[in-house]
Amino acid sequence: MKRHSSKLARKEALEGYLYALPWFIGFTVFTAGPIIASFLLSFTNWDLIRHPQWISFGNYKTLTEDPLFWQGLKVTSIYATFSVPLGIAGGLAIAVLMNQKIKGLSVFRTIYYLPAVVSGVAVSLLWSWIFNPDFGVLNYLLSLVGIRGPGWIYDEKWALPSLILMS
Repeated sequence: MKRHSSKLARKEALEGYLYALPWFIGFTVFTAGPIIASFLLSFTNWDLIRHPQWISFGNYKTLTEDPLFWQGLKVTSIYATFSVPLGIAGGLAIAVLMNQKIKGLSVFRTIYYLPAVVSGVAVSLLWSWIFNPDFGVLNYLLSLVGIRGPGWIYDEKWALPSLILMS
């Protein structure tokens, strides 16, 4: 009886591996392979025409000497620090709201889902209309309570908070 169960177990294990094989091949070819190739190429000087030349950490040295790298790292860190927790909290709040038994819930669900089915151009035009400093909806609402709205996406100080709100 032991021999039969181990033979069956081996057959099931083989079937499991065969079922997982397409995913593993896809992961290797489309995810892990490009990540490893990019990492190795980051240690070379390559212009796509000539053969790559190994320069070790030269690219990373050049990168750390560029002030735009540090600015980009700072902006990305700030964006991620605020956008991810706000996105999680907002998503949880919306999920809780959508599971309540309230009047007009189907309308709210339609309005919430609308950006997913509307083209990206229309959504970006909508956001530019909301954040426009001259005639934008947000600045108009702020003016109703006596606050002069900022330049939002057109102002260097307000562009990042605007992008966080949009996300």
